[in-house]
Amino acid sequence: CAAARPHALAGGRGHGQHRAGLAGARGLAGLAGRCSTASRDLSDRMAALFLVVLLAVAAYHWLMEPFLQVLPALLELRALPWTLLVLAIWLLAGRPAVR
Repeated sequence: CAAARPHALAGGRGHGQHRAGLAGARGLAGLAGRCSTASRDLSDRMAALFLVVLLAVAAYHWLMEPFLQVLPALLELRALPWTLLVLAIWLLAGRPAVR
C-alpha cells in the first residue's frame, strides 16, 4: 500500500512535522484500513497452516496409535520365552528319516 510507506508519511518534512500529514488519514489506524488486504491474506494463510498441522497430527495419531500399543510388548521381550520354546520344539521335532 503506497500510503504506508515512510516517504509518503514523512515526505521531506523536519523532525516531528510529519504528524500533520497523518491528520487527514486519521492517524495510522486510517492507513491500516486502506491496506487491510495483507491482514486478510495473513489470516487465510494462518488458517491453512492450522488446518495442515491439524491434519498432520490426526494422521500421525491414526497411523501410530496401533504401533505404539504393540511396541512396549516387543521392546520388553515378554514373548521371548514363548517364542524360543516354540522354536526349540520345532527344531527338535524334525521329520522322520526316510529308509
